[in-house]
Amino acid sequence: MNITKKIEIDILNRGAPPVVDIVQGDANSRYIEIHFFANGQPWPLNTAWAGAVNYERPDGFGGEYDEADGIPAVAIADNVATIIVAPIVTEKDGQSKLSVTFSADGKVASSFPITLNVVELPGYESDEPPAVSKSYLPQPASANEGDLLVVGSVASGKVTSVVAVAPADLYPNGDEVEY
Repeated sequence: MNITKKIEIDILNRGAPPVVDIVQGDANSRYIEIHFFANGQPWPLNTAWAGAVNYERPDGFGGEYDEADGIPAVAIADNVATIIVAPIVTEKDGQSKLSVTFSADGKVASSFPITLNVVELPGYESDEPPAVSKSYLPQPASANEGDLLVVGSVASGKVTSVVAVAPADLYPNGDEVEY
């Protein structure tokens, strides 16, 4: 069961942000079909572009994802990008912001924000652990107090993974660098 909301965004004329209503806790069933225009004319998207979704929830927690449960987050055809709304985005009720980022050949372009109105579901309790960071960097899978965060991987100039490392593992001879 998929629920798709169709909206239009003109990349040259901001206008009022489109508003999409969604129910708190919906997971991998909500899609937003974004029709892109430039000065009212269809703006063709290149299927070779990589797509990702940027978000910020009402509690300030945010990030970027390019897949949700193994499904690509952005599907491109003609002037349409269809995005899947990941479960992390619908955890908190209130107004969230979404945008789509396209990247190729070292170039990045983002859509204007979309307002996502996450409607409270009475009695909803999240299975997700509470957000403990307002960082836009990916979070490590696990960390211990005192660990250092190290960039694990980079794609298209963006940090795509972060790893927690004990200082002793990073500096086995004890020769830490001071800043």
